[in-house]
Amino acid sequence: MKKLIYLGVCIFCSTLSFGQANRFSDLGVLLSQQELSGSARYKSLSGAMGAIGGDISTITNNPAGLGVFNHHNFTISAGSENRNTETSYFGNSIDNSVYDLKLNQIGLAFVFDRQYSDWKKTVLALNYQVTNNFDNVTNFVGNSGFASFTTHPNTNNTNDFTTAISQDFENEISGKSSVFSIGLASQHKENLYLGGSINFHNIDYQQITFLNERNENANGQILDAVFNQFDANNADGVSLNLGLIYKISHNFRIGLAYESPTWHYNIVNENNIF
Repeated sequence: MKKLIYLGVCIFCSTLSFGQANRFSDLGVLLSQQELSGSARYKSLSGAMGAIGGDISTITNNPAGLGVFNHHNFTISAGSENRNTETSYFGNSIDNSVYDLKLNQIGLAFVFDRQYSDWKKTVLALNYQVTNNFDNVTNFVGNSGFASFTTHPNTNNTNDFTTAISQDFENEISGKSSVFSIGLASQHKENLYLGGSINFHNIDYQQITFLNERNENANGQILDAVFNQFDANNADGVSLNLGLIYKISHNFRIGLAYESPTWHYNIVNENNIF
């Protein structure tokens, strides 16, 4: 019977043109989809600090930028996001809105001067930042006339409930992707900055779907069908960054950076139907 119910939900959801729970291959897509993230200063300059340096968020872009710091640094940034989704299903339109106010970034940089060496200073940095926010709600209400659930699981009634009276489908997504980085950089004489970082990535993704359908058979009997599914995915990975910045003149610098692929070492999936 569970197979029958699941088949019905697949048919209904395909009618809505909306995907089911994420597969493992989808997690790789989620991890690779990253918004421009970091400190407020870093985001306001669209990530250009990777070539200029002096911002802690360069730790995930060009960690050589950490070497530009002359003093200890602490940065914390919060952000707000408003997502609006409009759905239309057989004549019924619904507006869904999600508002988030969250901590986006927090980081520390420690500067150690080395006055009697060509390597003038060493900078150690720790940084956490959110790279993507998944929170969203989508709701469809209407009536296609097509019944997904045609038989009652607890009766021997042979009359199929083939006429849909009402249908309500809601999909709620929550979670985020984030990265915690440890970086080390140094300045050589006056013009060269070198740096590297190790980044620990995390995806925390939950999806819950609610399907409520009311159907009728030829005898006027009513079937109230309810189907809910919860899917949770948690994935971890690690990557490396290397970079350099060279000061050609007082007003001109060039930057070069390398970012490794993200290696996954743990994926946890939970799926419940209730």
